[in-house]
Amino acid sequence: VDDVRIPLKKSSVFVLPSYYREGVPRSTQEAMAMGRAVITTSGPGCKETVVHQKNGLLIPPHDPHALLNAMKAYIDHPGWIVQHVAAGYQLALQRYDVKKINQNIMQRMGLHSVPEISDKQSVPQTKRVTGVAKTARDPAKQASAEYIDE
Repeated sequence: VDDVRIPLKKSSVFVLPSYYREGVPRSTQEAMAMGRAVITTSGPGCKETVVHQKNGLLIPPHDPHALLNAMKAYIDHPGWIVQHVAAGYQLALQRYDVKKINQNIMQRMGLHSVPEISDKQSVPQTKRVTGVAKTARDPAKQASAEYIDE
């Protein structure tokens, strides 16, 4: 998939039933940043992105019945999606914001004098969408699914 935001835009819940020891999956981080509830396994890496029943649901690896029950739980309790989306988005901002991560890395390297770039100082980014260049002046709008033309 060239642009993961397009399929994520069409969903309410992101499901990653991984059983590999893959580290922290970028896909769950992207789903949280796009405002999606997450169902994933309680295996290493995956469980780091979800706080069970706060921003998603954790299931045991290799358990299709638990996966079915988790998906059914969101169907039976659609209000959970709204709650988990809001919590997941906030969690993504707290844990996975690239500016915060980069600032932390720079500080650990002893480069404390590197100024943090605010959203107002950032350079507008240009993205080609269906052959037309668009400039996003608002970083939040650029990251949102609503910015994407289908």
